[in-house]
Amino acid sequence: MHRQGTARSAGLAAYRNGDYAESVARLREVVAGDHDDLEAVSYLGAAYSWLNQHDEAIQVLLRVIKDQPDDARAYYNLGVALAHAMNDAAAVEAFNKALTLCPAYTRPRRALAALHAISTEARE
Repeated sequence: MHRQGTARSAGLAAYRNGDYAESVARLREVVAGDHDDLEAVSYLGAAYSWLNQHDEAIQVLLRVIKDQPDDARAYYNLGVALAHAMNDAAAVEAFNKALTLCPAYTRPRRALAALHAISTEARE
């Protein structure tokens, strides 16, 4: 168990320091040993997204949402991964769900505004 805790701490620290490849390596180890550590799973999904591994990010974040359907942050992170994967309609749904769960959460609102600006610019 100590090894799991060390890998978890290292994975979260790597994420916070912007070393997403190291974060993925460590957090995959944690998740393999503890499927119920949804915080580690959520950070793993976000790290995948930063590495442009959007399919993996989406898959991992959908797992978090399945287990924690009221997690606004998970919906926001899913929206980011979906937007980067060029699935804007699904991203809008995820961002809107995050706002429904937590109306004061500003990140999804900013993401929706950015998506709207991009789509408006593309139409011009």
